[in-house]
Amino acid sequence: AIGLGQLAVLPHITARRAALAEAYFEAAAETGLEALGIVLPPRPQVGETVIGGVGNWHLFQVLVPERAGSGGRAAVMQALRDVGIATGVHYPAVHLFTYYRALGGHDDQLPHAERVGRNILSLPLFTGMHDADAHRVCQALADACRRHLP
Repeated sequence: AIGLGQLAVLPHITARRAALAEAYFEAAAETGLEALGIVLPPRPQVGETVIGGVGNWHLFQVLVPERAGSGGRAAVMQALRDVGIATGVHYPAVHLFTYYRALGGHDDQLPHAERVGRNILSLPLFTGMHDADAHRVCQALADACRRHLP
């Protein structure tokens, strides 16, 4: 019932999330995230569509650089938490979970998934955000990376 009620506002939600993703791309450029080694998600080109014609930007994920001995993603996440910015990890490498290890999953089996799983960081993205919030998140992320990922 909740999902059916949301269908009426889905176009608004989808449009707002796309606008916030664009605000993130702009803020990332302004704060120099890519120069710090942050990898952004693929940015849609003007006029580009996805399967079904609409992308929903349910997550805005970046990859933080992996640097030995720096505290890595955990230190960056804590620094963001310290300034009131919640982040998440979507998704770790599933084949390394205990259940899948019991079925034969092991380290170095899927190196790309493992690298992404170690370094992925989901930034806040919800329709109640303002474009300026994306800039604040990017600035805090840049500051945290400068401090914790030299």
